[in-house]
Amino acid sequence: MYSSPKIEKEYFKITLEKFKTGILSRAVGNYTKAYETFKRIENIEKSFIAAIQSKRKVDILDVGCGDGYHICMFNTINGVKEKVAFTGIDMSDVNVSFASMVAKELSFNNVNFQTGSAEELGFLDKKFDVVICSDVVEHLKSPEKCLASILDILKPGGISIITTPNSENLIVRIKDKLFPRKTQIEIDNGEHISLKGLKE
Repeated sequence: MYSSPKIEKEYFKITLEKFKTGILSRAVGNYTKAYETFKRIENIEKSFIAAIQSKRKVDILDVGCGDGYHICMFNTINGVKEKVAFTGIDMSDVNVSFASMVAKELSFNNVNFQTGSAEELGFLDKKFDVVICSDVVEHLKSPEKCLASILDILKPGGISIITTPNSENLIVRIKDKLFPRKTQIEIDNGEHISLKGLKE
């Protein structure tokens, strides 16, 4: 389907405003995401605050940053902009462009978004105090490469905050019974291909 540059520009403007509203609403406690998403983000935020609490200056990497939601959300926490330098990487040029524009719109000057692979982070040529990798590893064919890469770029004593769905979750098991696995083509197009259980 063809769309004109004018329509694309207007769509982007609407999407940008909606995203900014979500970030700013989160900053004042008006949070309307689904409960599961709310709890995951709340846990990441608690871990993030604990990780930076005793440090004066902090370098943070968000692996698979997507549209930059976590980085922008963290920047709304009092005192974060003054002490944290964020780097976000994502394999999608569109996500990186969008995240950069959101950061600019919200005057977040402590962020840098780049295109790159979660499985090969050496291109960053830098070490980080904290690495966040939220709901990424389940999409990778080789999640162990991502985890090894995160270890390589962490500073000594650094902290990694990693989230991934639990394949042993009762709701997931019921869903899999009711709706069997998708075809290999659908799986290759972004589905969860490396789900792990609690032991893993």
